[in-house]
Amino acid sequence: MITTVALEPSGIERIDFRAKYFLSPRGVDYCVGHRVPLKDLRGADGLKSVGFEWSRCRAASLERLVIGGLLESIELDRPEFLSVRPSLIAMIRSALHGAVVGRFRGELRRLLPPAAGGAVADVSDVLRECARRAAPRDPEADGSALRLGARLLGEADPGTLGLALSSAEGLGAVADSVLAHASRMELAEQLALLLAEFVQVAEKSHMRNLADHDRYARSHPDELQDLLADSSFRARLIEAGERRGDVMALRVSFFEGATGAFETSGASCDPAWSGGIGISVRTKGIIGGTALPAPGGKRWKSQRSTDLATLLKSASRDDGLADLSLAYYTSFEEACAGVGMGFASSVLLDGMKDETTATMRIGV
Repeated sequence: MITTVALEPSGIERIDFRAKYFLSPRGVDYCVGHRVPLKDLRGADGLKSVGFEWSRCRAASLERLVIGGLLESIELDRPEFLSVRPSLIAMIRSALHGAVVGRFRGELRRLLPPAAGGAVADVSDVLRECARRAAPRDPEADGSALRLGARLLGEADPGTLGLALSSAEGLGAVADSVLAHASRMELAEQLALLLAEFVQVAEKSHMRNLADHDRYARSHPDELQDLLADSSFRARLIEAGERRGDVMALRVSFFEGATGAFETSGASCDPAWSGGIGISVRTKGIIGGTALPAPGGKRWKSQRSTDLATLLKSASRDDGLADLSLAYYTSFEEACAGVGMGFASSVLLDGMKDETTATMRIGV
C-alpha cells in the first residue's frame, strides 16, 4: 500500500492586497457543486465572469487553487506596488509552485503502465532514488530539490502514485519526474524577484507620468528627480492619479495545453509541457522614454512592439533599476532553458494611450 507525506507548509504568508480571482470552468463547477458563493466580476477586458474578490488570501490557499486548475486569472490594480512587494512575491511564488505541481500530477497519469500490479515502492523509496540519481551532479543533493520533491509527492494522488510505482521501471520514471519538476519549482523565487524588480521600473515610469499632470513639475522639469524623492509629493501625485483612474494593473493568467504561446517568439520548451502562467503589467507612461515633453512639443502617437529584454536594455542606460531587472531577466531565461521550461516576453509601447504593457509567459 502506498504511503504519502504531508505537504510541507508554506508558512503563514498572506497576500495582503485586494484582487479579483476569476475561476476557470473547472473552478465554477467545483464551487457550484460545493455550494460556494460566487460573485459576478468584470475583468480588465470588460468581459463578465465569476469568482471571488478578496482583500487578502493565504499563499497556501492560492497554491491549492492553482494546483486544482480552479483559477483562470488574478487581476489587481493599484496606484503603487512598492508597499506590497512581499505579498507580490508570495503570490507569484505560489502561482508557479501550483502550476508545476499541477503538471506533475498530470505527468504521473502519463507514467501509468498498461497493466499494473501492486505497488513495489513507496514515497521513501522514491526520495532515496532521487538522491541517488541527483548525487553525481550535486554531492549535497539532500537540499532544497529533495524537500521540494517531498512536497510534490505529498500532493500526488495516492492511487495514481501507487500505480506508477508498480514496477522497478516505474520507480525510476517517477524519480526522474520528481527531480525535473522540483528543479522547476526552484525557479519560483527567481521569477518572483524578476517581477518585483520590473514592477519598480514600471512604477518609476508611472510616477513620472503622474508628474506630467502636475503644474509645478511641468514647469520645473529640472527638479523632477528631487520632487519624486519627496514622499509627500509622491502621495499627492498618487491621490490625484487615483481620482483620474490612472493606476497600474497586474494580471496573472493560467493556461493549459500547448496553446502555441511560444511558436511565434522563437522560445522553446519541453514538448511534454501541459500548461503555464502568464504575467502582464500595464502602467502609464512609456518605459525607457521621456514622460515630460519639451515645451510646445508633441507626444509620440504610435504603437511599437518589442520584448522585455530589449526594453530593459534600452531603459538601463540611465536607470539602475532597469539594469538590475535585466540581470534578473537574463538569469531567469537561462535557468528556464536549463530545466526545460518555456519562457517568452512581449512589450507593447502605446504612445496613443501613453502606456506600456509588458507580458511574460512561462510554460511549465
